[in-house]
Amino acid sequence: MFLEEGKIEIVTGVNLPMVIKFATHSEETTLSELAKDVEEQGKQSIYRTAALLEPSKMKKDA
Repeated sequence: MFLEEGKIEIVTGVNLPMVIKFATHSEETTLSELAKDVEEQGKQSIYRTAALLEPSKMKKDA
């Protein structure tokens, strides 16, 4: 099989922060760690603009 553990990682749905994370990784990072880091960076960088523009709702407990 061509997907040998530790040799190939496939990450889909790429955004710019993921590309930057990949381009600036340290050489000591393993392929598996790099794939996880890139995935996490991508998830943290997804926003709905409507949600960003909504006014903040005050907590009732405040």
